[in-house]
Amino acid sequence: MLIAFSLTYLVLSSLVQGSAAKVGAAAAANPAYVFTVNGKAFDISMVAANDSAREKGLMNATITNATMMIFVFPSLGSYPFWMENTYSNLDMMWLNVSGGSGSVVYLVRNAASCVGKGLDWCESNTYYPTAEANYVIEAKAGFAESNNITVGTRVGLSGIG
Repeated sequence: MLIAFSLTYLVLSSLVQGSAAKVGAAAAANPAYVFTVNGKAFDISMVAANDSAREKGLMNATITNATMMIFVFPSLGSYPFWMENTYSNLDMMWLNVSGGSGSVVYLVRNAASCVGKGLDWCESNTYYPTAEANYVIEAKAGFAESNNITVGTRVGLSGIG
């Protein structure tokens, strides 16, 4: 089943074609979630820890430099994303984290919004990671570059279950 993920992206839960039915609300900010990279700590402003929140993601949200959403998955997997109804380009970082530390395993910088481009364009511009992850972080485009984040960068997450 193909699931439209985060205001932003489409995630494959299984290999069945189709798109997600209903879009759920993203979880409210959880100040206990902190993303640490290259000696800097960033508060996670939004958490998507269940199917409905992951399906909605940052769709139709106002995205600022302080916007940072974490997608929490129950296990390591290959979780593709797309940019449906996302009104700003984003950086997307797939993370493999265990015990509060890990690394960036896949990175898309400046992922283009597909607002106004049609469903076919959106579906053909889905981002498929090349490594398994259990978290994905979305931030406004430019975040990864300004914080020197690349594939392999060591990261920390606190407040994770």
